[in-house]
Amino acid sequence: MLRIYQILVCCLLSLVLDSGLQAAEQNLSSSFKPESFQAFIDQKTPSMIVFSASYCAHCPAVVRSLAKQSRRMAKPPRLIVVMADELPSQADKNRIYNDVDRLMVFKGSEMAIRHAVNPTWRGLTPFVVLVGKDGRASYFNGQPPGPDLEAWLSQQAP
Repeated sequence: MLRIYQILVCCLLSLVLDSGLQAAEQNLSSSFKPESFQAFIDQKTPSMIVFSASYCAHCPAVVRSLAKQSRRMAKPPRLIVVMADELPSQADKNRIYNDVDRLMVFKGSEMAIRHAVNPTWRGLTPFVVLVGKDGRASYFNGQPPGPDLEAWLSQQAP
């Protein structure tokens, strides 16, 4: 009888943990549509948005660098990664995107999304957008230069 009880408890625990992990993953991953960028601007919350792609060799290093630099702040800005093609594997999520506050993927027309973000963006990745607490956006092809990033981070401090 005790053995059956143990098996039942293990099964229930497994179901609870599995559903919790799926719920956490759903909160982390979501769709990025043309109107999503304006929503981030309107929130006027300091955010570092990295547009990436699964084939981008430099993107993981940029994400790690931004995460490392922002952690020095008492209240770090949000770090959001938007994948242009597909969400990364679970192993890559754990290895590369562990410090990301939100992981999103393009949904809809890539050209419409790029135009909504910045009409001059040609789709090269990494493309970094720093959204300030005033809602203004600064755009960078690749890693933002150190002095520019430091200045932006200091402006976001409370």
